[in-house]
Amino acid sequence: MSALEVTATLASLFLLPENIAVEAVYPTKSHLTLQISCTLKSASCPLCQQSSERIHGRYGRTVADVPCGGRLVTLALTVRKFVCSTQACPRRIFTERLPDLVQSYARMTNRLNDVLQTLGFATCGELGERLVPKLGMHVSGPTLLRRMRARVYTPPASVSILGIDDWAWKKGATGVTPYHQTTHEVNIVPLDNRRFQIRLEAHIPDWNAVVSYCTLHQ
Repeated sequence: MSALEVTATLASLFLLPENIAVEAVYPTKSHLTLQISCTLKSASCPLCQQSSERIHGRYGRTVADVPCGGRLVTLALTVRKFVCSTQACPRRIFTERLPDLVQSYARMTNRLNDVLQTLGFATCGELGERLVPKLGMHVSGPTLLRRMRARVYTPPASVSILGIDDWAWKKGATGVTPYHQTTHEVNIVPLDNRRFQIRLEAHIPDWNAVVSYCTLHQ
């Protein structure tokens, strides 16, 4: 098997995106480090979108990835810097982007971020902190919470039933959470406070669509 075939096999084994080559693997009993790089000959400037093949330099970047066989996985990524050939572009030198693998300035891959978000929502953060070491990951509870808060949701067109954390509201938080579950699954106490309703109307654009609202008590 040639070196090129070995590289392609390793990239396929670890489910890496296209044009990502595995140059070396450094295994230990508890850790696995992959030396990887992009095989594309050119990259596009993030400002003017002009493609460039003129390489200015390289630097190393360390990114955490999903575990493999219970071992921590680290990607030692070699990133290239290119010279933008557009005279009017203010970005003379730019770094190649690898959006299918990792976002700019991120310290973990996209798929590890997705795993942590799913784990955080399933375990409410604290339990996940005790669970992740058994899954081959080292992540703190605050990190799980940050990953959960980073999840972007599309706001609903309209909401007919609202669940309101009145305790957080009294402490200064003004977030209102849509609540769609049936009423028999929670202890619901209807609000009977006109001043509180006026404050809610100021934060909910489509207040007329709300049929009822209530506080949720644990």
